[in-house]
Amino acid sequence: MLWKAALYGSADVSKSRVIITNVALVVTLISIYGWWTDFVPSAAWVVTGFSIAMTATIICVAAFYWAVLTGRTTFRPNTSVPMKILVVLFGPIIVFLIFSLSIMHGVGDITTRVIGRDEQLISDLSKHYNRSSRRSCDFRLEGHGIDTAFPNHVCITEAAFTRLPQKGVYRLHILRTELGFHIVSFDLAPSR
Repeated sequence: MLWKAALYGSADVSKSRVIITNVALVVTLISIYGWWTDFVPSAAWVVTGFSIAMTATIICVAAFYWAVLTGRTTFRPNTSVPMKILVVLFGPIIVFLIFSLSIMHGVGDITTRVIGRDEQLISDLSKHYNRSSRRSCDFRLEGHGIDTAFPNHVCITEAAFTRLPQKGVYRLHILRTELGFHIVSFDLAPSR
């Protein structure tokens, strides 16, 4: 089967490799979603998510080191020694970052979108133009209330950027849980 060879590296693959590969794929996809979404985690969820991500990283890295040391897994043939050292030294950092994004932002946002309650948040925001954006988000609103988000801005269209004032009081329509809040939409708050 060609799809098994493409996905798992071999047509004859063990169940444990299938499980590990599928879990890694799901965690990676959730972390990409967490990177992309407009979610602001609560302080309590940051602490809890950090602890869960650290625990998951320790378990995964310990299992990987154990598998390498016992010969249950090996590096690909012709892998250079510097590359092996980089994987052993920096792999845990990358694994932790993926788990952090997946848990704190991905799982937090998905949970908030499913069970969150509708609320409004009034916040002072200012617009900024950033030509070199990592999310193709050149036009943004930034400020208090969303400064702990990852990313710490709300993407807006060029038309909205042109229409909106440089600074203003905005009404953010959000979904909120104890994990944090997801920004659904925004508009200028009426003047008092």
